[in-house]
Amino acid sequence: MIKTNWRAVLVGCVLLVPLCLWLFQSQQVSTREEVYVDMEQVQSVQQETFVKKIVVHVAGAVEHPGVYTLLEGQRIDDAVALAGVTAQSDVDSLNRAALLSDGQKIIVPVKSEYSSVEVELDDERINLNQADLGQLMTLPGIGEVKAQAILAYREENGSFSQIEDVQKVHGIGAATFMQIKNKIKI
Repeated sequence: MIKTNWRAVLVGCVLLVPLCLWLFQSQQVSTREEVYVDMEQVQSVQQETFVKKIVVHVAGAVEHPGVYTLLEGQRIDDAVALAGVTAQSDVDSLNRAALLSDGQKIIVPVKSEYSSVEVELDDERINLNQADLGQLMTLPGIGEVKAQAILAYREENGSFSQIEDVQKVHGIGAATFMQIKNKIKI
């Protein structure tokens, strides 16, 4: 009788071993799938947090004029700080809160006794990178269609680097630019 039970236990073990191996392998497969899904999620998060680098040129009254690599979303103040201001730097004549754009050139002017007068005149001009439709339409030769074209260009290409870049907008040529060049700023 003991021999019969021993054989039954042995047969049971022989049958249980493949069953246990099968269960173990199926758990490993599901674990691999979960890891694969997690890697996709990690890659997705990494792509979302990728920040584009931009290159700007800082010149004029700075300690270290040159080309600097910054991150998209940084401000003119960040670029000027990297270049280093001097006692002669007139940083107040710049809009230091303006966002930088790739390829932009920032010229820091030298302080002069006329700086405050220049700032007052500058305030009357329309900033191409910040103006809305209504503000753009106050410019001579700029109606609703051209104002919308400026906004569309700015949306597709980013901020203007210099006022002359407005001529890249469809419908704004040299004649229109001559009418507005003293009424616009960056």
